[in-house]
Amino acid sequence: MVAPPIGLSINILPFGYRRIYVRDNPYYYYNGTYYDDYNEGYRVVAPPLDAVVESIPPGYETVTIDGETYYKSDGVQYKPEVQDNGEIWYRVIKVD
Repeated sequence: MVAPPIGLSINILPFGYRRIYVRDNPYYYYNGTYYDDYNEGYRVVAPPLDAVVESIPPGYETVTIDGETYYKSDGVQYKPEVQDNGEIWYRVIKVD
């Protein structure tokens, strides 16, 4: 699957998207793609640093740094974090 290019505008978000907040700003996330509000629709944007999502897209690679495991997908590095409910979610820590 090829990710849509940054800057692409759409009228309707894909089915199954999740709304997330980063520093009180709303974003929409679906399968590795991040959107924000734009005019009367939505625009594909670069992953915001500190975004926390419940899943990362398939095809990621595993990176070990100082004994810790991270995940990288399409130039975005994620750090796994255990949530209060015990689930593992992923924080965007670096964007190439």
